[in-house]
Parts: sequence; C-alpha cells; structure tokens
Amino acid sequence: MISGIYTNTVQQELSSLNERGQFVASVLTDGDGLPIAAATQGESQLAEMLAAVAPLVERMVQRSNERAGLPAANEVVINNADGSRLVCRFFQARQQMLILACVVPDQAPYRRAMNMAVRAIQTVWGE
Repeated sequence: MISGIYTNTVQQELSSLNERGQFVASVLTDGDGLPIAAATQGESQLAEMLAAVAPLVERMVQRSNERAGLPAANEVVINNADGSRLVCRFFQARQQMLILACVVPDQAPYRRAMNMAVRAIQTVWGE
C-alpha cells in the first residue's frame, strides 16, 4: 500500500483533477474498494459511495468482456439521467490494480484530465 506522504500527494492530485475537469468528485481506490484518496465538492458520502461502487463496476465489466471474448476494459462510462457521467478508469501501478472513479458534469471533457491524473498517480506510486 502507499504511505501517508504519498497519500497526501495523491489527494492533492485528485483536487487538481477536479479543478481542471470541473469534476464533482474523484476517488482513487484499490481493486477491493479500499479508498486511497478522494476529493469532492462537499459531499463526503459521495466519495465513500464511489469507492464502494467502482470495484463492482470493474468486476462486472471485466467478467462480461471475458465471457464475450473481448479484451479487458480500461474504462467504463455510465451516463446518468441528469447528463452527468460516472467514469471509472482501471490501471496498474506497481502491479497493483487501481481504479480512478470520477463524477463528470454534463458535456464536460474528461479524458485529458484523467490521463494526466493517472500518469501523476503512477509516478507517485513509483512506476
């Protein structure tokens, strides 16, 4: 796992991610749903929910892809009724599967901001 000083660095990166992308919330979890860092605009319960839901989404998508003979997914986007999106990005850092889950407002671009955050997190992790 990651030490406290690195957790603070990741926390700062998630705050920057939210500012860059105008995201409502972003959470980094491990594959079991244990939150590593989070940044939200107010609702801390949203961060806890994202941390719990992200691994379930990852498992469901990977199993579906496996059964369909498709390669592993690296991202899932769920479009919500209000136009916002839940984006879950799956990636490796030091042979550990991590999930970056973000709530993105309607029409807001997210890929560049999330790519930058993933690279920063992998750097912190020592990749």
